[in-house]
Amino acid sequence: MRISNLFAIGNLISQVCCNLTYGQTNPPPITVPARKIFTNDSVKIMVDASMRPGSPAGTGGGAGETSSPAATTQFTAIVTDTDLQPLLIAPPDTMGTVGRSSVLSMLNQGAMIQSKNGDIVYSTNSLIGFWAHPNIAASNLGTVNNAFDPRTTYDPFHDRWIATCLVDATFTNTCGILIGVSLSANPHPTNGWHSLRVAVDTNQFYWLDQPTLGFNKDWIVVQGNMQANGVSGVQASYFFVFNKTNLYARGTNVVRLFHNDAERAGNERPALTYDNSLDELYLIQNADGNYNNVGGRLRLFSISGAVDDPKLNYLESSNAVYINVANSTSESGQI
Repeated sequence: MRISNLFAIGNLISQVCCNLTYGQTNPPPITVPARKIFTNDSVKIMVDASMRPGSPAGTGGGAGETSSPAATTQFTAIVTDTDLQPLLIAPPDTMGTVGRSSVLSMLNQGAMIQSKNGDIVYSTNSLIGFWAHPNIAASNLGTVNNAFDPRTTYDPFHDRWIATCLVDATFTNTCGILIGVSLSANPHPTNGWHSLRVAVDTNQFYWLDQPTLGFNKDWIVVQGNMQANGVSGVQASYFFVFNKTNLYARGTNVVRLFHNDAERAGNERPALTYDNSLDELYLIQNADGNYNNVGGRLRLFSISGAVDDPKLNYLESSNAVYINVANSTSESGQI
């Protein structure tokens, strides 16, 4: 029997029952369109396409839309088998940033500054060598056993270059952050830097790994996962908050914020904030990976407060109320 006949019979039975029960007359039955039969070969997930937002104009793909423009030029930055032989360090921890006129590339095995045409302005086959350069070196650089995990970015509001890396992995007594900023507003990162070496743990319990770097109008923030020798996993997350104006003026002030919950701390990545009106600097964390194989969850944090007295907050998304992070403390002072 055809499906349409079944619907007609069903509507007729419904009409008769309603008339018997309520003594009312129903309107004529509505014609039901044919239904698609889904089988095991059909799509598994059905989405109401009418609920999807339309594509922004000019994003490519549809009629009347344009594709993204092609690159006008391309060139190679650091190539480990030519520029930096024989220092082939694995993993390379590739990092780079682009300014108005230059490109700064930084790997575990070296650094390179190029024009936007690819011309090499500066190159070194040693990450330590970059930080020891007379135009960059920190006055308190001292002895460096190893350098690793570089991060770089560019502040377009002040036309400054920012770079950081870690030194002395596994050395809980000497592990430090190297943080550097270009000295003057200049599109080229070759005219001198102001850099510092900051001890990561004044108690010498931990060393720092896997840093992240972000900024907003008031702060430059380096976050790192704290490790203890002989103990697996992240033990805490430390945040090194630099007053940006002070650092650009060759200052040495730093505030340390701590997230000491070993079960939840780690990888809270500070944003590169390109809205120069925001007072808060946001951070985002992959909270639990691929939770039960149905996708992970994110935690949102912020740093807020007075420029020289910042506070770490957890943003509870359900009601957008800021609450203090459990076991969070701070320590301020100079390096």
